[in-house]
Order: sequence, then structure tokens, then C-alpha cells
Amino acid sequence: MRLGPARTKPTLASGVRIVTAIAVCTVIWSAAGPAQADPINDRQAEAARLAADLQQQGLHAERLAERANLARIRVSQIQVQLDSTRAVAADLDHQLETMSQLVRTQAVESYINSGRQVSLAFDGPGGSVGPLGVNDFVQRQAYASIIVEKENADLRTLGSIRRQAAEAERQLISDQQLSAASLKELSADQQAAAAAAAARQATLNQVKGELAALVRARQAELAAEEAARVRARLAAQAAARAAARSGGAGGLGGRPGASAAGISPPSDPGVAAKGWQTALDYARAQLGKPYQWGGAGPGSFDCSGLTMMAWGAAGVALPHLAQGQYATTRRVALTDLQPGDLIFYGTPSDVHHVGIYVGDGKMIEAPQTGDVVKYSSIYWVDLLSAGRVGD
Repeated sequence: MRLGPARTKPTLASGVRIVTAIAVCTVIWSAAGPAQADPINDRQAEAARLAADLQQQGLHAERLAERANLARIRVSQIQVQLDSTRAVAADLDHQLETMSQLVRTQAVESYINSGRQVSLAFDGPGGSVGPLGVNDFVQRQAYASIIVEKENADLRTLGSIRRQAAEAERQLISDQQLSAASLKELSADQQAAAAAAAARQATLNQVKGELAALVRARQAELAAEEAARVRARLAAQAAARAAARSGGAGGLGGRPGASAAGISPPSDPGVAAKGWQTALDYARAQLGKPYQWGGAGPGSFDCSGLTMMAWGAAGVALPHLAQGQYATTRRVALTDLQPGDLIFYGTPSDVHHVGIYVGDGKMIEAPQTGDVVKYSSIYWVDLLSAGRVGD
């Protein structure tokens, strides 16, 4: 759900702090209101406030969910690195033990052989200098020392590598602990934000009859106003591009028959070949299912979980992260949108929402806590860009 003229980025505070801020805003609103307010106007103001509160809480929980997804991926990556490092360390331990045993064995044999050689060199039957000969004895001792020293050097090198592996393991464990703590904190904040949004949704659910109708009417007004502003901005941008290309003449550009409001099937055979219809059929089959942070079906979804599973049904693998899907799709102009394209919101470095385009300026999305998978307009202030999958 996106209500209001702008999707400002809330800070990463807990849901409890959001509720406190809402309470303060309510007091200020009441204090500033007219002494003799019209009951209908009062209900309209209350409907607008509830709608804005739900929007901000939902956006906050959505951002936390995406950050938690990113933290979870990081924890998994570190575990893979840690397992690899431990395997290397185990192999090094085996090599160290084998070489240490070899050096010990050779040292003992060298000691024993040296004693025998000394006896032959000095006490042999040939006199004070035996048949072995002092020069030969000294040479053998030198060769033995060279062999043992080389293996000792190899042993020291292995030991140094093993210590490096141990340090890498300690660093990875530290990184893993920090990432796990961050994930735990983000998860707790997300749950608190979701609880706050659910509480506010419960309040809204208690508002029956005329006020509920006023909320819906106000939402529609805000959506229409927002869509008009974004359409005007896009039209101005397209006109400027067209003027730059042709000195003021020409249209919006794009492929023949493609427009942001068009509902025709993709004119690009490559898109059709990539299974856009399968992806849309999957997304439509999820309409009405609840939003759930981290959800990837079958009973509930978050925004990136829905688009991941929709294109997964068409045989295309996408990450369970809006930022990751933005990075792995090809940018296309909003004037060249085609069904199956992904619609991203936020900034290039902070993509916090994604939906799948169906045509006629609409998308299917999993909006936020308390809402369901549904059709929505794509036109909002923080509309970032579109991405084409597998093309």
C-alpha cells in the first residue's frame, strides 16, 4: 500500500518508537484542530491520518524486511567461507602431523646412523681412522643435515600457513557473529514494526461504515493525485529526450506499440521466449494472499518473494531481495514497459520495493504487512526504474 504524495524514507527505528511518534502527532493534530469541527470533516481528517500512519508503518517494515533478507544472505555466505576455511585447516593439520612424524623419524635415524658412522670412522679395523673415512663421514653428516633442515623449513612454512588459516577462521567467526547479531536486531525491529502496523490496522478495522468508506475514498484520491504527478514528470522527461533527439519533433520513442499504459503482449520475441506469460499467470494466482515478511509462498509473500517465485515458475532464478533483482535485470525505459518487467522503487543503492508489470500502468505487488497481493498503480514518487528479466 502506498498512500500520500511522497514515500519518504523512515529511519531504522523500532516499531514501538513509530507508535510513540504517531501518538504525539495525534495529540498535536487534536490540539491544532478547530474548536467546533464538523463531524464529517473530523472523520475525513481521521481517515487521512490513519491512511498516512499505515503507509509509514508499512514502508518501515518493508525496508527492515529487505535489510534482514540481505543480512540473512550475508550470514549464509560467511558460513560457506567458514566451512571452506575449516576444510583447508584440517588438511593442513594432516600435512603438519605427517611431516612432523617424518622429521622425528629422520632425526632419530640420523642420530643412530651417526653413532655407527663415527664408530666406523675412528675405531674400524683400519686403525684410528676406520674404513669409512673421516671425509666420507663428514659428507654424510652434511647431507643428512641438509635433508632434515629442508623438511624443517617445509614444516615451518606449513605451520605459518596453518596459523594464517586459524586467523582467517577466527575473523570469519567474528564476522558471522556480528552478522547474526545484526540479523537478530533487524528481525526484532521488523517484528516490532509489523506488530505496530498490525495494531494500527486493527484500529482501522474497527472503523466501520462511513469512516471506512472515507478511508477508501481518500486512498483513491491520493493514488490519483500521485499517479497524475508521476505521469506528468515522465511525460516531461520523455518530451525533453525527444526534443534533444530531433530538435523538438518526434514522439516518446520506444518500440512500436509499447507504452507505459499499453496492455498489449510484448512485441519483443525475446521477452515472450523468456516466459513472461508464465510469470504473470503465477503472480495472478497469488492475488489475495497475505503479505508476510520473508514469505515466498505458497501461502504468503513479501515483495521480492512474489517476483522471485513468479519468474521462478518460468524457469528464471532471481534472488530473494529487491536490491538483488534490480542488479540482475536490464534497465528499460518506463515508456518501453512490457508485461513481465519488474518495477523498482527507492534509489539505486536502496531499492526497497518491487512489483511485476501487467500492463495499463499497473503491476501486481505484495505491498506490506496487513495487506494482500493485489493490483496497484505503478506511479509513485519513489518510482525508480523498470528491469527486464532474462533479456
